[in-house]
Amino acid sequence: LLLWSQQRAPLFLLFGMAQLIWAFRVCDVLIDETPLGWPAWGVAVAFAYALYVGLVARLTMLVLNIDRDWFSVAWRAYLVGAAGVSLVAFAQGYLMLWTAWLGLMIGLALLCAGVAIYVAWRSHQREHGLLAFSLFISVLVGIRDWVYVWLAPDTFGDASWVRYVSILFCLTMGLIIADRYTRAARELRVLNQTLADRVAERERQHAASFEQTREAVQQAAALAERQRLMRDMHDGLG
Repeated sequence: LLLWSQQRAPLFLLFGMAQLIWAFRVCDVLIDETPLGWPAWGVAVAFAYALYVGLVARLTMLVLNIDRDWFSVAWRAYLVGAAGVSLVAFAQGYLMLWTAWLGLMIGLALLCAGVAIYVAWRSHQREHGLLAFSLFISVLVGIRDWVYVWLAPDTFGDASWVRYVSILFCLTMGLIIADRYTRAARELRVLNQTLADRVAERERQHAASFEQTREAVQQAAALAERQRLMRDMHDGLG
């Protein structure tokens, strides 16, 4: 978020928001007395999880430089659906609905991982390869956790691996953002130096042009003075 305040890049803003939301999601296991009662706290934590996955998808498209109108529409529809499912599943007690939505979230993550792997294979860029790897591992862990929900739902909170693999994605995005910020800062320095060189060159050109104009004015004045003296001599002889 501090980097976003300096460069206003959407990638920096979304990454900062994603990490804050995930921190809220993870802190659930550390809190004994929740600030909200149940089921409000369950709805908030579930939606935070879904929102984090949605932001990861958005970040993936930004890093891969993929901009499609249909994705923006689908992303907004996903957020609305996540809010509705979280509310109904925990407020009304339909927890199987939330489990099914987790499966949809895994499908979304799998789609993002597939796109990232394809783009990384085509582009051969390091940041694309790192992103594809972290997403692939995250999807595998997500599938593992989702299966665990079906087998032992009561112990899922203590057995989830997603909170750990999210560190890999965080480190990957941190590396990508640091690299982009460094390159942007370097390009800005080069641009500023180029601009300074152009300004200095323009000043030298203006100085040379002024000197030429001054010399031309002096020569014209000297010529006019000689012509005046010649007229005076001619008139005196005449």
